Amino acid sequence: MANILDFVPEQERSPQENLAEFIRVCKEEVTVFGKNLNWQDNVWTSARLLFGNLEHTKRKLTPAITLAEPFLDFAKAYVRYGYMHNRVHPARKMQALKCLERALIDCNDFPDMQFLTFGVLDRAAVLARAHYGSACAYGIGRHLELLSTFVSAKKMVPLRLDWKNPIPRPNAAVRTGIEARKMREKKLPSNEVLNALADIFAKNPQVDRDIFTTSVFAMLLCTPSRISEVLALQEDCEIRETKRDGSTAYGWRFKPAKGGPPMIKWIPDSMASLAKEAVHRVRNLTAEARRNALWLERNPGLFYRHSACPDVPENQPLSVREAAISLGIPHDDVHYCSVQLRVNKLSGRNGVNSLATLRQET
Repeated sequence: MANILDFVPEQERSPQENLAEFIRVCKEEVTVFGKNLNWQDNVWTSARLLFGNLEHTKRKLTPAITLAEPFLDFAKAYVRYGYMHNRVHPARKMQALKCLERALIDCNDFPDMQFLTFGVLDRAAVLARAHYGSACAYGIGRHLELLSTFVSAKKMVPLRLDWKNPIPRPNAAVRTGIEARKMREKKLPSNEVLNALADIFAKNPQVDRDIFTTSVFAMLLCTPSRISEVLALQEDCEIRETKRDGSTAYGWRFKPAKGGPPMIKWIPDSMASLAKEAVHRVRNLTAEARRNALWLERNPGLFYRHSACPDVPENQPLSVREAAISLGIPHDDVHYCSVQLRVNKLSGRNGVNSLATLRQET
């Protein structure tokens, strides 16, 4: 039996270096599919694998319908590593890799895993739905989710990708009766989950994602609604009216999602303080976006000068770090900044971008 290896990334390496080391380990040290496996072959007979792209539908493989480099090396390494840990034929995994390779090309013109983003994964899911049946597409989406988690955990890509499969499982369940009711109840969050979200909200989280998630969760508890209706609430959605007993009623202006007339949803008095705090947090969280919109209205044709934006003329050449700061990209690692600029189809070199060109491109 072949030895089972566990690839451990090194913190001091860049994502690109960790990816290269992962490929080297799988090529030189992993023995699954045979010690004498010819890595350069694109048909692995011992594994019954052909590394074809989305156009590959027949048994014969030609260069025109083979996965492109550098993605091809990653696909080989990922398949070999995965089979070492789970001896299941990677047929569905190969379908996911085909969709991912095409998505990288569609989004970046080059199939490099360093360009993997949420948008690329979303595009891969779209391709899965377009090329495969619903059940198969769902399985491909699950493999894409596992792949994004794997490359993030192994620090092979610049972004941490907490991507979830957007393709729904084909529904063959009965919608009425006792069994259907049990299935619906099974999907409801447990008391532990509800208490955990309430606890996080009460502790006033500081991370944007936690603030948004717990605030929207609280708002939905205050007045059950479609999620799209809550996300479409205006900044001045709050309304207050004096009731007959002299107390103040508190509610939100809603626009129903399915064409209904505008309405007010009144919040129960016992929930009003929670609702006000949730709206307050979301309002603060989205303040920068509103400032951006106001700037663009008042200064058409100029780059938005946020607080961290370099104080330089519009046409002055920027360094890679300055360009990244201008776009709100974390700027501790110049290589990371360069990769992220290229992901956004911008130059990753010093002196090429300016605020004026960034405005035109973004």
